[in-house]
Formats: sequence, C-alpha cells, structure tokens
Amino acid sequence: MTKSSYWGLLCAVLAAPAAPSAELPPSSTSMTVIGANELLSAGAEELQRGNFEQGVALTLQGLERPNAPQDRAAGLANLCAGYVGLHQYELAVVKCNESLELDPANWRTWNNRAAAYLGKGMLEAALKDVQTGLQLSPESGTLKKTKQIVLERRRVQEEQRRKAVGS
Repeated sequence: MTKSSYWGLLCAVLAAPAAPSAELPPSSTSMTVIGANELLSAGAEELQRGNFEQGVALTLQGLERPNAPQDRAAGLANLCAGYVGLHQYELAVVKCNESLELDPANWRTWNNRAAAYLGKGMLEAALKDVQTGLQLSPESGTLKKTKQIVLERRRVQEEQRRKAVGS
C-alpha cells in the first residue's frame, strides 16, 4: 500500500487531545484540535496534513510534557498514525498498544493499529482490531472502509495462495 493510501485510512482518525471522540462527518477533512498541550495539537495538525516526520517530532515533544491521561492516549494514538504514515509499523503497534492501555474505548486507536497490522501483513489481527473498533463506533465510515480494505487484501492473498498451490 502506498503512503497516500495508508493516509487515507488515517486521515479522519487523528485523536485530538481533549477533543470529543465523535467521528468527523465523512465529507470533512478538517478536525478540531484543542487541548492544553500546544505541541500535541500542532503535531496532530501536521499529521493531518500528511507531514508525518514533523507531526511525529512535535507529538514526541508534546508527550514529554505532563499530560492528562486522555491527552496522552490521544497523543500516542496520533503517534501510531504518524508511524504508519512513515511505514514504521512495528513502532506504530507499540504506540497504539500504549494508547489502548490508557483508553481502550477510542475507536480511532483500534483503526490506527489495524492500519499498522495491515502494513505488517497481519490481516487477521487487523480485522480483529477493526471489529473491536466497530463495536465501539458501529456507524464509523472510516472503520467500515478499513474493514473493506482488509477483507479485499485477504481475498487477494487467498487467491494468490490457491494459484500457487495449483501451479
């Protein structure tokens, strides 16, 4: 998957520090970035623009400051998304895991970790995370889209396996 297609999975799922966890409307590409930590907010803005390196750097700086648990969880989820954008999938999984330890109810983090697992080729783990996210936010268009991508990737993988066995 290309950098831009992974970003398509993540563009609507950056968790704004101290922002409500409601999903953005499908037509919206903007997000409200509020919170006490301006570095986490600036990092989220850069990640949303697709500036992964700058977004990760700002988010890391913001996480060095004292943060409320919800803001820390959001920052870690955003860091996960940034690492997916940089194709650093193992590090992305680690940061998503840290975020989920603080806030297992954030569907965005489940989607971000699914994208990381997808990048690692771990399709069943990605599907499990999407399904967990859908339990939290059944109407999420982002999660539904991610699920379609995972299922299509799995279908292609199974088709390739059948062809290889048949050769």
